[in-house]
Amino acid sequence: MSRQGPIVDRDWLIAAGLVLIGIASRELLVDWPNFKPVNAVCVIGGLLLSRWWLAALVPIAIAAVSDWRLGGLPVELTVAVMLAYWLNLAGFRFAAGRWPKQGNGSWTKMVIAAGVLASAVQFYLTTNFAFWLGSGLYVRDWSGLASCYLAGIPFFWRTLAGDLLFLAAPLLAWQFAMARHAAPQHDNGAMVPVSE
Repeated sequence: MSRQGPIVDRDWLIAAGLVLIGIASRELLVDWPNFKPVNAVCVIGGLLLSRWWLAALVPIAIAAVSDWRLGGLPVELTVAVMLAYWLNLAGFRFAAGRWPKQGNGSWTKMVIAAGVLASAVQFYLTTNFAFWLGSGLYVRDWSGLASCYLAGIPFFWRTLAGDLLFLAAPLLAWQFAMARHAAPQHDNGAMVPVSE
């Protein structure tokens, strides 16, 4: 009798869980524009999933289901939002192996903070540029672009707050758990070297 692998592999289970979290958050936080964990779900998916293409499908699945239920954005803005999520996913995935790490292999708090801030800024710049281009609400010159970016500042703060809560907090918790796992302690709390 040969042993078979799991019926559903780890990546698909994680992706399904992330999609469910993303859909639920968009449904539950519908009155809180831009304060959503969807970016966090995408970035964390990019860090956890071994298949990059599966991580890239997570925001598409979230948008497809929740836009169907809640009503969608104009096409050009949906494309910009997907692009922003994919850029953040790719940026974190690329940087994960290159960011400065502490002795235990975890990222520093400053690196996580910089990544989360860059993620929110990139999302703000990308989506507001697309809104300026496609909405018809702003003239297509530098003053219209500046007006669009100024009008988007409250949304930027909500995006940053959501990323701090839903992205930075889980990454910092993960780093804390890695540090605790890498440094066993005696019963009295003193650190002991790891023997291998």
